[in-house]
Amino acid sequence: DITRVAKAIHDKSHGKVKGMTMEAYSWLFEQLVANAGVPVANHDNGHTGNATKVDFTSPAAINAMKWVKENIDYSDFMNFGSGGNAAANEAASFLAGHLGIFMQSSANTGQLYQVLKNDLGVTYFPRPNGQRANGIAVGGAALWIANDKPSAVQDGAWEFTKFLASAQTQADWQAKTGYLAVNKGAKDEPTLKKLFKKSPVLEVSGNQMLRTKPNNTNSGVFVDGWVPARTAIQTAMQQIFAGQDIRQSLQTVVINWKELKNCAKYVVDLWSSGRSR
Repeated sequence: DITRVAKAIHDKSHGKVKGMTMEAYSWLFEQLVANAGVPVANHDNGHTGNATKVDFTSPAAINAMKWVKENIDYSDFMNFGSGGNAAANEAASFLAGHLGIFMQSSANTGQLYQVLKNDLGVTYFPRPNGQRANGIAVGGAALWIANDKPSAVQDGAWEFTKFLASAQTQADWQAKTGYLAVNKGAKDEPTLKKLFKKSPVLEVSGNQMLRTKPNNTNSGVFVDGWVPARTAIQTAMQQIFAGQDIRQSLQTVVINWKELKNCAKYVVDLWSSGRSR
């Protein structure tokens, strides 16, 4: 459906408006695979044991990139690259009417709505044709309390954490920022009830999360070396966007991940042996 609409936008505007884009961003790639119900690491993405292998060339991953390439080949795709500038340029092109569809954090919704009002449309994250959505992983920051502080400090931090995570505070947080509330009770607070009645489009992202049943393929990946692997995934996505072979580009991520793991082990071994270099 997204491809159909993207092509229609491109055709009806005679190429003046690009139908869609997807930033070369590992998180978006991970979500596509998660929504297809496929793990990228063994032992259920590291949830049932220590992950020792990764696979970025599953049929779900290949098909996701083929879907993007279909739009690239049709010329209805606009490539913004990766990084913070890419996300900003996506939003700017969208607001300027040069781009029809893009995928980003739900946090963008509030800002976009302030400009577009009821002309803004929001829908769920893409899933493979003919397959029920498996659900996507929640992202964002986390709250931590250090256990090396005095008990009184930890108690105070806990009280502050409870305040931050309360339904009322989270409702205010979502209404003012666009980020999703982490407390399910927030949707019943007057602040969000009033907001959603006035602007139903702002409720779509939260409804997507509420419909997601957590499982091992949509609850994040627990594996060593994942942060550098994400950089490698973004590089592979950029290569694919530039026309290089999909499988070969994604296979390179696996090779890079193995090298990173070996380097990390070498550093640990040196440190354990007492050598400084």
